[in-house]
Amino acid sequence: MRAIKTSLQQLWTRMASRTVRMRSDLATAGLDVVFTIVAFTLILVLRYEGSVPAGAWSSFAWFLPIAVVAVLLCNWWWGLYGQLWHHASMYEAKRLVLSGCTLTGVLLAVESLPRHAPISVVVMGSLAATFLMALTRFQARLFSFRRVATQPGLRVVVIGAGGAGASLVGEMLRNPRAGFQPVAIVDDDPALRGRSFQGVGVDGAIADLAEVVQVTGAHMVVLAMSNPGHDVIQRAAAAAEAADVPLKILPGIATTMQHGASMRDLRDLNIEDLLGRPQVTTDLRAVASMITGRTVLITGAGGSIGSEIARQVATFLPGRLVLLDHDETHLHDAAASIERPTVQVLADIRHRRQ
Repeated sequence: MRAIKTSLQQLWTRMASRTVRMRSDLATAGLDVVFTIVAFTLILVLRYEGSVPAGAWSSFAWFLPIAVVAVLLCNWWWGLYGQLWHHASMYEAKRLVLSGCTLTGVLLAVESLPRHAPISVVVMGSLAATFLMALTRFQARLFSFRRVATQPGLRVVVIGAGGAGASLVGEMLRNPRAGFQPVAIVDDDPALRGRSFQGVGVDGAIADLAEVVQVTGAHMVVLAMSNPGHDVIQRAAAAAEAADVPLKILPGIATTMQHGASMRDLRDLNIEDLLGRPQVTTDLRAVASMITGRTVLITGAGGSIGSEIARQVATFLPGRLVLLDHDETHLHDAAASIERPTVQVLADIRHRRQ
């Protein structure tokens, strides 16, 4: 009895699922019928400039049911029923075009012997009906850009208008709830300047990034290239720093080719990207043996590199750490950042003599 009850429940579930799907398909098919009647009737009226002869109406009354049946059969044959049109893509658009071409061919073949409607009405009516059916099926995609434009989130400028950049822009537009909104693309190829992808324009080169960020109000920059050169990475990093926005980068070409460009794969820029080679690992024990207990002089200690070297050297406990620089202000700032009592600050003697 339990097995029979389980089988009945499964059968009921399948019937309910098919009933729901049939309701949706019936509604879509009903719209197809209405659009077919409207399209062919409108083309017939335009064909005769608003004065359709009585004989033409009589012949058209025979033709219209044939056209309706042909539309439903062609759409069914090419799988236009039972689709989730909210997520429709080029695959569904291709099938819709093939269905329209098939419809035109079938109606021309049927009308080749007993002529019920002019050829112009058959051809133009098929095109008009296909257009109206496409409009209803793709309305979610056609008007999605307006919804995306009002979607809040981080405004992103994408560097690179190639395949990886296009894939990344497409993902952000398809998933606005992820919190990323593409506002511009920059690329060094002058042939792409002024073009757009899904409504996002190519507004300049990498050198124009600061201006593009200022105009668009972007919050982040993404380097979307499958295998960028180190010079490109360095220029992108410098431009992002000048624009005062963070820079993210996509993984290597192998990951991009296998899984496509995705916002989940973005990472921060690391030192290996800028160096163009693997980072050298320093033997800290050897360094400590050279520094500990000895007097170390660091020239140019007031600069960004010199001050960082001074801080790292101080961790190895030198006997005396001497900082030398011609800029006294930066030199004292560097010394103040080192919590070691053995630091001695000296200004550049040549600077003092002047």
